[in-house]
Amino acid sequence: MRRLLVAILILAALLVAADFVARGLAEAGVSKALQKKVQTGSPPKVSISGVPFLLHLFTGRFPTVTIDAGDVRSGSVTLSSFHAVLNDVRAPAMALVRGKGGTITADSGTGTATISADEAAALLRAQGIDGDVTFSNGQAHVHIAAVGLTVSLQVDAQPRGLVLRAEGLPGSLSFDLPTPISGVRYTSARIVGDTLVLAFALDHPSFTVSG
Repeated sequence: MRRLLVAILILAALLVAADFVARGLAEAGVSKALQKKVQTGSPPKVSISGVPFLLHLFTGRFPTVTIDAGDVRSGSVTLSSFHAVLNDVRAPAMALVRGKGGTITADSGTGTATISADEAAALLRAQGIDGDVTFSNGQAHVHIAAVGLTVSLQVDAQPRGLVLRAEGLPGSLSFDLPTPISGVRYTSARIVGDTLVLAFALDHPSFTVSG
């Protein structure tokens, strides 16, 4: 009886260890694939849920996959941070563990991205407006030194990015923002401290992992 108990404990420990290792390999595979697909300052952090993980690994279905990345670059725009939670995920996890390719899909998701004042200024420069941008007290301001003018900006989200409107002036400027994974639809924009925070929804997001 004691030997059987010891054997069961050893088997349980081995399963726990295998579960831990498999999760780490799968998360590393997705992170590596994302870094190839999206220009980031460092490898994205990926967390894959599902207990026991080995069961989800074999079925290829996971409750959630969480992605955190910093300094996400796309053309002249850099997102300071990108956080996404994918729901009801289907992934060829066994292939990922072996370093093979495949496509990861999800039913839905949500997330946030942030932009610094310096990056906002870069967006304006790309439109021919050379000014310094500051975020404070929940508002955005642009100072154009050439004419000694400071203008307050209203910042709103559009599905593909941002809309900026100068208070008291007609017209607006629209900017497309990076979409590190497909299906990103920006839903709101607000200034928190010295950062512009954008919320987004994900509609059937997917991305392909190369082997």
